[in-house]
Amino acid sequence: MPLAKEVEYLKSYIELQKLRFGHDVAIEANVQIPDKELQRSIEPMLLIPFVENAFKHGMGVDEPLIQIHLTANNSKLEFDVQNKFNDDINESKDNSSGIGLENIQSRLKLLYPKEHALVLSKENGLFHIHLTLLLK
Repeated sequence: MPLAKEVEYLKSYIELQKLRFGHDVAIEANVQIPDKELQRSIEPMLLIPFVENAFKHGMGVDEPLIQIHLTANNSKLEFDVQNKFNDDINESKDNSSGIGLENIQSRLKLLYPKEHALVLSKENGLFHIHLTLLLK
């Protein structure tokens, strides 16, 4: 699937969430990808689970904040998603659902062996993912 389609879907999802939550959450989204990179291929639905995860776990905290940054250059995609989180609230959500991040990690290993790096971190009340991916 062309990266352009995945980016279009990602932007649409973010706009939908902005409509849904209005001013209840600060959403920062920055996508900077040159046209030539948009023609490269990416597996469908690879990026959106990270953003869904941010909304799922980033709400219900004081002053929710979600930051999304996507860039690509020379076949290298960089994707950052960061959200505030509260372990007390998220513990009950984790117990009742979701294999989202585990699923996406498995997909990355299968689809992009040795062509990706995924770093997940929790620090100072922020959950952060950083994905580096070699585009085809």
